[in-house]
Amino acid sequence: MAFFTSHLAPSFLFSTDPALLDIPAVHDYISTRSYWGQGMPFSIVERGIKNSLFIGVYDISIPGETKQVGGGRWITDYATVGCWV
Repeated sequence: MAFFTSHLAPSFLFSTDPALLDIPAVHDYISTRSYWGQGMPFSIVERGIKNSLFIGVYDISIPGETKQVGGGRWITDYATVGCWV
């Protein structure tokens, strides 16, 4: 699968490259700070990320450093697009 990468302004990067993901940081946020995922096990977060299209948002304002600052998960079968109104 090809990865999508796009720069937004000079200091943010959006990417679907799983090598950039900080899964422990995503798990920490979900399991300790979100209202809907309190106590969620690492294995569930990891499986959810690996079985969907995750778009990470990264701060690249410091040369040579890439820090994940956000992200979102798109649940897809990679074959069809559905839209409901």
